[in-house]
Amino acid sequence: MLLLELLLLIIMISIPLIPFLWAWLKGSKKLKILHEKYCRALEVTFRRLLGASTSFTIISPLESVYEATNRVKVAGKVWLADRRAYFYYFAKIFRPINDMISFSISTSFTPGCCLIIVSRERGKLVEQALAYTEQLEYVDIRGLKDYFILTDNVVGIRHILDEFIVQELVNMKKKILYIVMDYTAPNVEFYIETNEKDYTMVIPRAVMLIKNIMDRAGRISPRRETIDTIKKLKRALRPRE
Repeated sequence: MLLLELLLLIIMISIPLIPFLWAWLKGSKKLKILHEKYCRALEVTFRRLLGASTSFTIISPLESVYEATNRVKVAGKVWLADRRAYFYYFAKIFRPINDMISFSISTSFTPGCCLIIVSRERGKLVEQALAYTEQLEYVDIRGLKDYFILTDNVVGIRHILDEFIVQELVNMKKKILYIVMDYTAPNVEFYIETNEKDYTMVIPRAVMLIKNIMDRAGRISPRRETIDTIKKLKRALRPRE
């Protein structure tokens, strides 16, 4: 009788833990699969758009790093939302939960200007960028009201942000956190958000957008007065790990 009561007690205690155990097991498997999917998407994108070969290393269940090399050098990191937490699946009912990918690109040429593009939805990032409005000039580009834009070359920027690039920035406004381009390596840094539903579209589209920006920036004569300013801003904008 005592054994039966003890067994019933164990069962009663265990029942509330089942969803958490299920989430942990399902989430652990999901994280491994996502690392592989993102790795494949990055590999295909860099090979097709940049002719670069890619290496990929998982450093924890939630983080991985990658490198791609050809005429340009690309390095970055993938941060996954923790699918092992039961509350992840509850929160996902109400809003999409995104993962984040960073890109740092060193070009074979010096871009022709400094350019900061920050999504206005990222209030803290905009506040950090605002601190540099004395050294860089704010520019208002038609159609890009969702972005806060700074540069040291307003004339040059208007040649870079053509109709196609402006439209792509608009299309990607929910996915791009920020873009920074300057004269020193890494010459371009940008962060995006994506998830398992849209990564096959978001990753190549974001890289293609940046490639177009870099190509146009390479045709402009560079200015070097703001190098130190951009270095500080890039450090300030990077998400804290």
